[in-house]
Order: sequence, then structure tokens, then C-alpha cells
Amino acid sequence: MASRCHVLGGQINLQKGHTGVANLMAHLMELLHTKPSHNPDSGQRKECKASFMYFIQEPPVYKNRVVGFDSSNQLLYDKGCNENVRAAIYASRDLNLWLVPEFTSRDLVTCVWRTQDSRLPEILVVSAYLDITAAAVPDTLGKLARYAQNKNKMVLYCMDSNAHSELWGCNDTNKRGETLEEFILMNNLTVLNTG
Repeated sequence: MASRCHVLGGQINLQKGHTGVANLMAHLMELLHTKPSHNPDSGQRKECKASFMYFIQEPPVYKNRVVGFDSSNQLLYDKGCNENVRAAIYASRDLNLWLVPEFTSRDLVTCVWRTQDSRLPEILVVSAYLDITAAAVPDTLGKLARYAQNKNKMVLYCMDSNAHSELWGCNDTNKRGETLEEFILMNNLTVLNTG
């Protein structure tokens, strides 16, 4: 019998391309094979199957619908948007995710993730595309940060910020980066960027 042991994930900008989706699907197929896991307490081996959650920016879109993803999993985005969406969350069906419409738009997808961890039962997870021609920190992102603080909610933001900062590994810092750095500091966030 297999049990869920890990949640794999990441953030990726697919640059509106079908090749990016195909590569992501192939990568997930490789990662998600059931693998044995050893329980050192009991000395027994058990089958361990990973779950996944990917934060997508600029997915391929056809007629305002995100396309190319395996329909047996969850694909969350603003399905009522009249423009091509630029943010989505793609996750395994077993994860308990609930879309938060007031913080979901063309460029922002927010979900409540109800985990099975009693220490952290709910986390807000966010996929965001910050348009380079718009404000570095959109109003909706600021409202979401205030909401999370007022409700004492943990938030995981995964975004394509279109901003440069040495804080997340760029060689330089531009004005947009400075504005986003201020947002990060004001909201007591931690940068986890690894590339």
C-alpha cells in the first residue's frame, strides 16, 4: 500500500509555450514513480508516493483557457478571466486546495492549502506574475499580505517578479527590485530563491 510522504514542487515561467508544459509533464512523470521508503523506527519498508504543487507563470493559453496540462490533476486559475491568464497552480489531486476568488485574477492565483500537518493546518499558496509594465507590487498583492497578517496565516509566494535584486540572486538591483525588497521586509517574508 502506498502512502503520501513528500510534496514536490517549484515555480516556473513557461513563456506561453507548449514545449515547456511537455517538459514539465515528463519531469513530473520521472519524479512521481512510487519509490520505497525505509522507516528507521520500525525497520520496515513502505511504499511512498510523492504529491506535487507547481506554481506556473505564463502558461500556454487558448481562448482564455490554460492548455496542455494533464486533466487528472488540479489546475487552478481564474477561469472567469476575459484575458489570457498569466498565473496558475498545478497540483496533484490528493492535495486539499481551495481557490480564494478575492485574491485570484489574471496574474494572481491564491489557494488555501489544508495540510495534514497539525502544526500548520492551513497555508495560503500564491502563484503570481508581476507585469513589468505595471506596479512592482500590485494592490491585490498588498491586500493579500494584509489579509494574511490579520488572519495570522502562513503564506508561500511563488512569483515571476520581473524585478532584479541581489536579495534573490541577481547581479544587480533595479527600482522594481527595491520596491519588492521593501514589500518583503514590511511583511516579514523570507526569500527562498535557489536559482
